[in-house]
Amino acid sequence: MGFSVIPPPEVSGLTGPQGPAGTVPSDPVFSGSAGINGTTGDPNLTLKKNGATRWKIRSAGTESGSNNGSDLWVEAFADDGTTKASTPLWISRTLGQVVVGAADSSQTGVKLSVADGIGVRNQAGDPATSSIGAQLYAKAGKLWAQTANGAEKFQIVEALPKNGNAQLNGQYLWLDTAAGLYRAFGYRTAGVDRWLFQVDDLAETGSNLGSNFRLSARNDDGSFNKTVIYARRDSGQIAFNSTAPHGSAVVTVNGTFALKDSTGDPATTAGGAFLYSKGGVAHVKQPDGLVVPIRHRPSEFLPEDLGLAAWTSDPMDCVSTGGYTGTTNARVAAVYLREPKTVSKIVWHFTGYAGGLLPGSWAAVYDAAGTRVAFNDSIHTGTNEPAEQYGLGGGASYVPITSTTLPAGLYFIVWRFNYTTSPVDGPMCLQYENNAGAPPGTFGLNGTIRFGVISAASQATSFTSLTVANIQNGANRFWAALA
Repeated sequence: MGFSVIPPPEVSGLTGPQGPAGTVPSDPVFSGSAGINGTTGDPNLTLKKNGATRWKIRSAGTESGSNNGSDLWVEAFADDGTTKASTPLWISRTLGQVVVGAADSSQTGVKLSVADGIGVRNQAGDPATSSIGAQLYAKAGKLWAQTANGAEKFQIVEALPKNGNAQLNGQYLWLDTAAGLYRAFGYRTAGVDRWLFQVDDLAETGSNLGSNFRLSARNDDGSFNKTVIYARRDSGQIAFNSTAPHGSAVVTVNGTFALKDSTGDPATTAGGAFLYSKGGVAHVKQPDGLVVPIRHRPSEFLPEDLGLAAWTSDPMDCVSTGGYTGTTNARVAAVYLREPKTVSKIVWHFTGYAGGLLPGSWAAVYDAAGTRVAFNDSIHTGTNEPAEQYGLGGGASYVPITSTTLPAGLYFIVWRFNYTTSPVDGPMCLQYENNAGAPPGTFGLNGTIRFGVISAASQATSFTSLTVANIQNGANRFWAALA
């Protein structure tokens, strides 16, 4: 009898009949490696629940060389088991790029891309440092970054775009570095410095010294040009075009200071004065509303040159022959204070006086509204009486009054000399030209009273208040002053 030898299938290529399909037992355990080898289509591993697909892990994409294609997809399916719900994870085989939340949409130059937002869970503190790179993490609900080896740790806030417009909606922007260094915020043109807002490198040695502010202009090549504005941190002093405030001045200008014309006067404000230009002339507006133009001081005598605060005019405007005031009237002479002054005397120039004022002689000062601001009701006796004058040409005599500081404005000097009229022994006062029967005492478009008279035959003391409307025009005019 004969027999035949049939080689094994891997040699002969012959196989027997296909047996029944097997099943993988529950919770299988594999020893060694398991693989899925697909020659056509996308090899995949499908995870089902009650026969309905829930997840699919597959390799997809045409292989075209250079490691392209056969990327890894992790896909989620809807309850019906057939509708794809999302692609939570996609990994490129070519570069190893990972995309979370989208498929086949990697960003050039990065290893990890995330579709939509990414959440970072809080950790108790900073992570352990690493030398191979920086770390991103959350702490106390805020996002932080730590550089390699932990050299720097900083909170991440909204970043400003390098080439786009930016807006900060917070309250503060800080540059926080050690003292003794320049710290600057600057403007550039084509990469070259133009302006720097900066804190200087002056050391902080206590008493608020150091770290002063500078606004610096730069040359065309970006080098330093000049410090336009300088401010000291300790004193608050400001200097323009200089870094050296002048003494204790709050504002120092190194160079010409110019005032452009204002369209009108500023509103009156208490507590200080305004300096401004109007019509090409510098002006000062005082807190009482008085506007004073600043002009070149004339080459003539002013009251302070003669030790006075204000006068009716230069006494050289008067005639050389003195005159008597009479005893039944109170004489009125107006003076103008251009700035606040402390006054304590009423002054006249007597061309002759041998004493002899009687009770009922008095002198007082009133403001423009008639309020009495200083007075002396006993100028006939003792040190209150004006000095006698016997010399050629006479001289200045005064009576003391209540010392007071008067604001700038118009004031009336009002006095009554009571003396024996026959023979006359009263003061002979320096007077203006009074040849007319009724010389004028009121001038200008606003009716300013400069000289006048008030009936005072029975007025033994100064008026408690002056009724300005009762001042009569047309009386003799006498020189008077305050000091």
